[in-house]
Amino acid sequence: YVDESQGGDVPDRIKTVRRQLASEYGVVIPLVHIRDNLKLRPHQYRILIRGIEVDSFEIVPGHWLAIDLGNAREPLQGIETKDPSFKLKAYWIREELKDRAQKLGYMVVDISTVMITHISETIKRNLHEILGRAEVLELVENLSRKYPKAVQGLVPDVVPVSVLHRVLQNLLREGIPINDLLTILETFADYIEQTRDPDLLTEYVRQRLAKRITRLYSTNGTLYAMIISPKIEAKLTAFVQEGREDEFLDLLINTVYPKLSGEISKFTQYQALPLLITSSSIRRHVRKVLENYMPNLTVLSYNELDRQLNLKVIGVIDED
Repeated sequence: YVDESQGGDVPDRIKTVRRQLASEYGVVIPLVHIRDNLKLRPHQYRILIRGIEVDSFEIVPGHWLAIDLGNAREPLQGIETKDPSFKLKAYWIREELKDRAQKLGYMVVDISTVMITHISETIKRNLHEILGRAEVLELVENLSRKYPKAVQGLVPDVVPVSVLHRVLQNLLREGIPINDLLTILETFADYIEQTRDPDLLTEYVRQRLAKRITRLYSTNGTLYAMIISPKIEAKLTAFVQEGREDEFLDLLINTVYPKLSGEISKFTQYQALPLLITSSSIRRHVRKVLENYMPNLTVLSYNELDRQLNLKVIGVIDED
């Protein structure tokens, strides 16, 4: 799969992935090196970023991976596993079972596609680690060549590179592309005198990127979301403003999280990503807590929604 001399297409597809991610997210992806490691099991591979292992997987040669996206009608005869990219239930199956698996609602993919998707999704989830200070300076330099007047005297004179770096990392950590660097820097110019808190500046930038963010999470022009009831929102907001962290955590973990987990399957019928909308004052605090329990949950604020958005609320999180 990785040896081009034997017809392996993975190295060539990795080049395509790097180009696509650079274009989509605005981050230059470093070269991906493929090396043999005799310490690994025969069909195992692992993915390292900056020398640290971030994920691994074991393939079954001669098989296809049938992935249950949530609507498969019955189990399959095969080797049960989990899809490495999204941790969904899956089976390694023989080629003769491929058609039957597809009829039962499984998505069936070959081994090269399994590996490429895994590499791509792992890079996406770790873009904030890949982006260093040197890369940030390079992005600013490229932008200044295109828009010299807009960038001149801004970085690092007004906007410290360290603060810009943190904000860009915050955006990438939540899957927000940074290819509209001009809008990001214009937002800095508007708010940098008020605050140098990277987390607060990130929220201002996100609000400016509302159209882009809305489009990112919409499904066929509609944003499917769950919201928190006004009563719980008011309590969470008060806890944040008054510094009552223990009570904030207690309400989120013991009330919001269990109800959210019970309702999350509703998104499957719309083929939409799990998404929660909160007020802007608590968005980042809610996200920070819930990401430990629900890493695939997106948390947006009302201020980040495009006004022309078609919003469909599919559930309200409330107390009993």
